[in-house]
Amino acid sequence: MAAFSVLLGLAVAAVLPHDAPATALALAGGAAALAVLALAVASYRTAVALGFALLGVVAVEPAPADGIFAVTIALALVTRRFRLFRVPMVMIVLVAGEAPPLRWTPSGLGS
Repeated sequence: MAAFSVLLGLAVAAVLPHDAPATALALAGGAAALAVLALAVASYRTAVALGFALLGVVAVEPAPADGIFAVTIALALVTRRFRLFRVPMVMIVLVAGEAPPLRWTPSGLGS
């Protein structure tokens, strides 16, 4: 999987124009994502704590905390650690209130 990610990153870097981010930056980002994944697999709570610790660091968008939370949330979904009943009802209502309503159309659900 890691070798495929590196090859994919190199292929994308070869196709992008010259003013795009450097290959070294893409490789560093991929290595950082794999390191966060390894940390989250080894100690899920430590990865979440690292994400909270980096909430104030926003030099670029998306912030490093966003990437850490994306990896830990994806891992929680894959390993079935995410349980909706653990989420406070207030948060579910607030998030659901921001979502556009779904309407039934002949082709299925649509917004």
